[in-house]
Amino acid sequence: MHAQCYHRQMLNVTFAEINAELHEIEPELDAAEAHGCLCGVLCTIKSLSAQDWLNELLITEQSDDTMVAMTLPPLLETSALEQLFTETHNALHGDAMEFTLLLPDDDSPLAIRVAAMAQWVSGFLYGFGTGAAALDDVPDSVTEALQDFTQIARANPDEVAETEEDESAYVELIEYLRAAVQVLYDELAVWRATQPSRPSPGFLN
Repeated sequence: MHAQCYHRQMLNVTFAEINAELHEIEPELDAAEAHGCLCGVLCTIKSLSAQDWLNELLITEQSDDTMVAMTLPPLLETSALEQLFTETHNALHGDAMEFTLLLPDDDSPLAIRVAAMAQWVSGFLYGFGTGAAALDDVPDSVTEALQDFTQIARANPDEVAETEEDESAYVELIEYLRAAVQVLYDELAVWRATQPSRPSPGFLN
C-alpha cells in the first residue's frame, strides 16, 4: 500500500487534467516540468500572469538562433491551467503552508512518479535560474536548497523499486521540496519586490 502524500489534496486540479490541456497547446509540454517552471518563476518574478507563463513555455528557437513566441488566445477563467496558476500563486503567497507540487497520483507506479518529480525539479531550476539572473547576493539558505534540488533532479527512475523503503524515500523528498520551495519564495520576497512589475518578452530564454 502506498504511503499517502496528503498535501496533494490541496490542489483542485489533477495532473491528468493539466497534461491534457497542455497537450492541446503543444504535445511535448509536460505537466510536471511546466508546473516546476511556474513555481521557479513565481519565486523570482514580481508579477506574472498565467498567460505570460504559457506564452513563455511556447517560445521556440529558430534556425537563425532567434526566438519566436507563440501567443495563445486568452485562457478561460474556468480552465484547469488558469486554476492551477491561481492556486499555486495563492498557496505560495499565503500563510497556511498549502503549497504542493503537481505530480502523478499516488496510485501511479513509483518509477513514473520519480521521473515526474525529477522533471518538476528540472523545470523549477530552469524557471528559477532564468528569473533570478539579476540576483547577485544569494542567501546561503537559497544556495543550499538549489544544490539539493540539483541532486534531486538527477533521480533515476530505472533505479527505483516498488518497495516500502523507496516509497517512503519518495514521500520524504516530496515533503522536502514542498517546504523548500516555500522557503525560497519567502526568502526572496524583499528582493522580488524590487524587480520590474512585469517580465520582459522572452525572459525564460
